[in-house]
Amino acid sequence: MANVITIDIGASKIRFMTVSEKKEMTEYLDTPPVNLIGRKLNNEELSQLLTDNISRSIDDMKKEGNVVSAVSIGSPGPLDPIKGVIQNPPNLRGLKDLAIVDELKKIFNMPVFLLNDADAALLGEWWLLDHKRYKNIIYLTLSTGVGSGEVKNSQLKTGSELGHKPLAIEGEERTCSCREQNHVEAYLGTKGLAEIYSKIFKLKSSNLEPERQHLTSRKMRKGVASLDPKWLAVQETYAKYLAIFLKDVATKFRPELIILGGGIIFGNESLLAKTKEELAKIAPQEITKIELAQSGNNVNLGAAKYALEQLEG
Repeated sequence: MANVITIDIGASKIRFMTVSEKKEMTEYLDTPPVNLIGRKLNNEELSQLLTDNISRSIDDMKKEGNVVSAVSIGSPGPLDPIKGVIQNPPNLRGLKDLAIVDELKKIFNMPVFLLNDADAALLGEWWLLDHKRYKNIIYLTLSTGVGSGEVKNSQLKTGSELGHKPLAIEGEERTCSCREQNHVEAYLGTKGLAEIYSKIFKLKSSNLEPERQHLTSRKMRKGVASLDPKWLAVQETYAKYLAIFLKDVATKFRPELIILGGGIIFGNESLLAKTKEELAKIAPQEITKIELAQSGNNVNLGAAKYALEQLEG
């Protein structure tokens, strides 16, 4: 049975999992998630971190009598999946043109694959659930950054970077992580949510360090659950911005389904309901089906699915 060591490189953490062709996922105790909040990795440091953890995963698999068929990595873009290069992700500023696929191939002498993390997340959802009845799907991840993946005519289209497209929010000017103005990510990423929180709670957003920014989503869920008026206002504002983005996406791409994932919205039924409520105000007729991602490990799952497809040729 084919087994793939998968790596989900996020802006806030790196997660290692072994995934079998039967969708069985294993997270070993000696390869726990690596926290990246407040940490800046350069090319050499990331390569060494990945090498060490892959080595331990291979050892764990061998102890169980299993063989590793490939390594597959989901990473924030921009990247080149053909050349296997992580280029210059705005949320991983220490990295620049890291040829990670070639490096790992030389070390481990096995196939190594690289794809955009949002593409991987979409593949994971598509593989795990019965989404194959949809030929056109958009996946949006709302986390530190805002990522996107697209299936068109039942084929994965790579290179979708909707988080770094302009979003028109009246009266709000924001600088994105890529240093451009008014990108989607500047409003709907972790920092964007923290900006809304700061404004409503009358705090200085400059005082919100990355560690505190990443707590905002969790605090919002608790505040909304306790019906705190300020947190309800934070959720409402964020939902308004998200609704504008979803209307733009639905109008341009005409997907049959939009899936929302990432730490800000994963499992957050209250935020989804509020977003749909706001969307109905600006698009009275339902424009497409919108639902939450079902797996918190969809990047790892999708990275495995991608590798298995490549191995099959």
